[in-house]
Amino acid sequence: DFRTGKRLNMRKIIPFIASGFRKDKIWMRRVQPDQRNYQIFLAVDNSESMRDNTGEMALESISLITQALSLLEIGELCVAKFGQKTEIVHPFDEKWNEESGANLIDSFLFDEKETNYDELLSSSISYLESVKKNGAMQLCFIVSDAATINRKEDVRKLVIQAQLKKLLVVFILID
Repeated sequence: DFRTGKRLNMRKIIPFIASGFRKDKIWMRRVQPDQRNYQIFLAVDNSESMRDNTGEMALESISLITQALSLLEIGELCVAKFGQKTEIVHPFDEKWNEESGANLIDSFLFDEKETNYDELLSSSISYLESVKKNGAMQLCFIVSDAATINRKEDVRKLVIQAQLKKLLVVFILID
């Protein structure tokens, strides 16, 4: 029941002709992939605890994630760094390329004094609400070493709030 392919679904031929050739889901095999419409928010911990090897692994994971998402043509990508405050490094409206990846790596200094997860979640939820497109699935990847998570109950409430707004939060722990 796909629009393109090599084999016909014989059960759909008669309704196709009866509909005046409008219901054209008569093909059995898909040739072209579906259009993926995702907005992916990638947040990376920029605190001092990430300065040693975990910071390097975090940058490698950013590279890997962005390359995979670019190959899949998954949709829009936004990258942010967080510590005491959250800062957007690469917004959704900019096209992703190698130069933006190099600028992204230069922006991470791993010099923040503390990691504020509840501020990250609240600002990412409000930012994603402001840029949401119709029909777009939103994902939020958080890359961190989770050295200090303060106010766990506030973080839990914000994750529930994100789920209610159909925002999937994925925490990637670098150890």
